[in-house]
Formats: sequence, C-alpha cells, structure tokens
Amino acid sequence: MQNKFKIFKENGIIHYVWGKGTIIDKELLEEALKKRAKLTKGIPHPIFSDFRGVEYWTMDSRSMIGALEVRKDVSAYAVLVSSDAMETITNWVKNFVLDEKLPTQIFSREEEALKWIEQYKVK
Repeated sequence: MQNKFKIFKENGIIHYVWGKGTIIDKELLEEALKKRAKLTKGIPHPIFSDFRGVEYWTMDSRSMIGALEVRKDVSAYAVLVSSDAMETITNWVKNFVLDEKLPTQIFSREEEALKWIEQYKVK
C-alpha cells in the first residue's frame, strides 16, 4: 500500500499529515492506528491530524470511528481541515460518535490547532 500519510511524534504530540487526495478506507485507518500505537507505547498523547489533503472517508472507515481502538491512548484530538465538507464530517464524528469526554476541536488554522492541543500533553 502506498504511504498516504506521515505520522511522527514531536514535542509530545502525535502528528498525522494526510497526503493530498487521500481516500481513507478501513485498511488505511487500521495502518494509521498501528503506527500510532508504536509511537504512544500505551501512554495517552494529544493527536494533531492535518486532514487538509483528505478527499473523503469511506463508509467502512467511518464505521470504525466509534471503536475503542480509535480513542486508545489519545488525550485529545485537534483536527485541521480546509473544506466545508470535511468540517461537516468531522463535526458529525465529534458530536455523535466520539466519547464526549475526549476533547476534540476542529480548526482551519494550524497555529491555533497546535496551540490548543498543547494543554493536553502528558506532564
């Protein structure tokens, strides 16, 4: 499978940067979660996810969002979007699927997202 995303840990934050035109399907999401697990090593971390390159999520990947695996080892999500469609999908996931106790915010500016997510770093 071609690498459609980069994932790295920087300054206590896990960063996902999704490539331009990425279609997130179940297999790609599973790969992303496995790579995240290697970085977190069982310790909750804040997640910054840059969705500006994502074209869309398939239905099978969206059905995985509510699974515990997606929330495992996560202290908060900061999501960066650039389209109204992606913001709508992300808001739906935030409001109806993710645990309401898991802080999640959607941003259109990277600087604001990174500033907000700082408060959820492991001390």
